[in-house]
Amino acid sequence: MRGTRQLGTGQHLRRGLGALLGAALLLSAFGGAAQAGAQDRWKTDVPPGTELPDEPPPGGFGSWRELIEVQERLSAGAQRFSDAVEGATDSGGYTGVAISPEHRTLQVYWQGPVPPRPDSVLAELRRDYRVEVADVRHSRTELFANRDRIATEPGVTGVVPAVDGSGVTVRFSGTEEEARKLPTVLAATVPVRIEAGSRVDALACTGRQDDCSPYWGGSVYRTGGGCSTGFPVRHHTAAGVSAKMLSAGHCGANGNAVRDGANEGWGVIEHDRNSWDTLLIRPVAPQSVQLKRIYVGPWNAGIPSNRVVAAATKSFVGQFVCTSGAFSGQHCNVKVTAVNVPLPSLGFIDTVEAKQIHKTCAARPGDSGGPVYLPLANGQVNAKGTISAGYLGGAACPGQAAGAGAWHIFYVDITDTFARYNADPAFPGTLTL
Repeated sequence: MRGTRQLGTGQHLRRGLGALLGAALLLSAFGGAAQAGAQDRWKTDVPPGTELPDEPPPGGFGSWRELIEVQERLSAGAQRFSDAVEGATDSGGYTGVAISPEHRTLQVYWQGPVPPRPDSVLAELRRDYRVEVADVRHSRTELFANRDRIATEPGVTGVVPAVDGSGVTVRFSGTEEEARKLPTVLAATVPVRIEAGSRVDALACTGRQDDCSPYWGGSVYRTGGGCSTGFPVRHHTAAGVSAKMLSAGHCGANGNAVRDGANEGWGVIEHDRNSWDTLLIRPVAPQSVQLKRIYVGPWNAGIPSNRVVAAATKSFVGQFVCTSGAFSGQHCNVKVTAVNVPLPSLGFIDTVEAKQIHKTCAARPGDSGGPVYLPLANGQVNAKGTISAGYLGGAACPGQAAGAGAWHIFYVDITDTFARYNADPAFPGTLTL
């Protein structure tokens, strides 16, 4: 007979894996480390507008429409020249091309005389554009070589080659004096300008794989291993109400730092209950969790692919539910076949058993902690539970790399989770959706 296995890996899971190779696999995976940067989520429920900017147009233009028309025309010319010289054998002196909408001018930068073939392209462009050609000190090849060497130095947050060939700008986290002592800066063959005390923070926020504050359920998080965020929940205490994130208990331990898919820190694990296979993630200011919102759709779903959570309802045999882990995405036609199912090999008390009726993917490693939900006719969903474990190897699952998953899974009923936390004397306050 098959054994249930924990659907995932990670250092924090190894306490039982030796004995679990024939038993249930928890659905989690591996990850890395980094630092946080708070982000505001742009609004996905607002239809795209067609209005031009409210502020006055730059460069002395009478309207934004005039600027856009001039800029697009110049950009087309720059693209024509760039296409002509990129990779050409006689373009070694090429440094860059720029546009100046304010002066209605196309600007070309070249080290030394422009060879005949690219010069003929410029002659064609001059029929339609005002073109200026500048003889510069350094070619793009030399600028890029210096850029790439300097970028490897510790503390360098950016290296910017000047389009006019004048040198590179090095952005450094320390002082200018420290930057000037870097070996690659000392050895630079082009002028180097230093911007000291510079720090760059990633601003990406794409969806499941790289979520941002306020965080939603169904996105990637890491504590060393990789798992999925579950349902956002309300924690009621005497001090007030705070939003936290539910996930699977085997994904981490109390005090573990939580990072998102871009390795930006945003929370800390607390109230880990291994026998329940649940935990809470407390966001660390200025990060936050948005209540009643989860990702749906494929493993790489973007921000528009989300649903509002209407209520938390109990699971019953015969219900068709959907899973929504961050590593394999949404899977429906998953039918509840049993409730109150303990998994003694994993040390878990009662879970819900469910099976994908076509024996295709229901979850894969990394999906642990993700939402299980019931779709509603109005487009919202009801929360049903937290992905926990399954029989790995029975189904092929999508993801960054297709891999083995499970069609026969187990999840923790969300109404049981609320009842357990609210009855736990060690847990202050109560938990609701």
